[in-house]
Amino acid sequence: MEIDNSFAKEHIDRWTKAWNEHNLKDILSHYSEKILFHSPKVKLVYPNRTSITITNKKDLEEYFSLGLKKFPNLQFVPVEYFLKDHIVIFEYKGTPDNKINWSVMEKFEFNGWIDRKIKCILWHRILIKLQK
Repeated sequence: MEIDNSFAKEHIDRWTKAWNEHNLKDILSHYSEKILFHSPKVKLVYPNRTSITITNKKDLEEYFSLGLKKFPNLQFVPVEYFLKDHIVIFEYKGTPDNKINWSVMEKFEFNGWIDRKIKCILWHRILIKLQK
């Protein structure tokens, strides 16, 4: 089922607010219990893991919790999003420490109108720029 533009915008605003407040409970509320989360950053948190995919919310919670501890000043700023059916491509800037700027794009795939939560993040791209 399709997700409309107002839902996509509201979701991005709430998702960004939860991350910027470092509210793990609110962050996790955006994700389905059965998640497929793919990110090359998974290997940084779990170096012995053979996969860059997280498939359950418990592991996702641990991954996000460790990330928030590692980057206590992490902030995100939305740049743009594109919507097609039940998929949102979301571009945002991240600043973990006032020295590094990340340019990030994520693909959020939603469960449609069933529970309106992210069920799959298929890719995660980060470009890093050091501030002078």
